[in-house]
Amino acid sequence: MHITILTPRVPHCLYWAALAWLAIPMYGARADTPPSSSLSNGVFLGYGNNVFLSQPRAVGDLAKIRSACARRGRLWALGNLQQINCLNATDIANTHGNVLKLQIDSPDSAGKSAHAALYSTRPFSPPSWTVRQLLESDKSALRKEIAKKYKKYSAVLSIPNFKNAIVIVPVKSLPNFYILPWKITDNGYVEKTHFIIAAVRQGQIFSVREQEGKVVGYADLDGDNIPELHLSHNCDGSCESVISMTRETKNVTIVTISGH
Repeated sequence: MHITILTPRVPHCLYWAALAWLAIPMYGARADTPPSSSLSNGVFLGYGNNVFLSQPRAVGDLAKIRSACARRGRLWALGNLQQINCLNATDIANTHGNVLKLQIDSPDSAGKSAHAALYSTRPFSPPSWTVRQLLESDKSALRKEIAKKYKKYSAVLSIPNFKNAIVIVPVKSLPNFYILPWKITDNGYVEKTHFIIAAVRQGQIFSVREQEGKVVGYADLDGDNIPELHLSHNCDGSCESVISMTRETKNVTIVTISGH
């Protein structure tokens, strides 16, 4: 595998722009539209008006979704204040196996976005965090911490990487989470963008996690006031996921949708 470390010679914004263009889904109502799988009850990703859920999922979860659709029930889409109608739910078999097909009134924003919409059978919690660019005090503290404890990630200290870094600031009693662009890898088919999540409390990093993808949204799925990250992944097709910033590595991915 060839690894390219981002350097000041290449404007980092060009990588983000190229990856965003490549991530545009080419799915409509086709039979091979990828299904969404989820570890969070009632939460799933979908493109357009026809959304597919992979099986098996929790039996009670699927029953709840079927029941809501049978009653022309309502769903919520992240970023939309209006509820979304679920019109029909049908068990079908397609190229991905046995799936539950939902016919929904997709939110207006879904047609304007290159990414899948995140849906839930219950309202999303309002954000209790802020997202901002790094201050000089953030950069100074990170430089010291990374140089001292995490030399493996020294590439994040380069100018273009820090320029595109952000920090998620939850309520005061919780740590800050820094999203720091790191590197781009190329396996001969697609280029993948990698970043690190650095959890910081009182100016000191106490955990670092490597992650692949581009952050395109935030949602608190478990009510802990720390947002999960909606990621777009560069792949041979369309790949997106929702991950936790606090769970153990084996349980980090909560919702996925992918297809070729």
